[in-house]
Amino acid sequence: MTTLIPVTELRQYRSVLQKCQPGTPVCLTENGREAYVVQRAEEFERQQAALRLLAELSTGMESAQHEPLLTVAQAFEGLVGDG
Repeated sequence: MTTLIPVTELRQYRSVLQKCQPGTPVCLTENGREAYVVQRAEEFERQQAALRLLAELSTGMESAQHEPLLTVAQAFEGLVGDG
């Protein structure tokens, strides 16, 4: 769940940062509207990795719709040595 805090509270930025927990970003507001999000760096990196993965999966799904699919044997062909 997101915590809403007026941006003017950044004067006490330490108290704002203490409210940032994994899965709980802090949303700073201006004039009563959500304007900025503050979150822990680890959480941001995890979200970026998830977005990259989703983008790659989307590319793969799109490719599968336009190109012939490989059989399992074709996919593994050349990967296993002869010995």
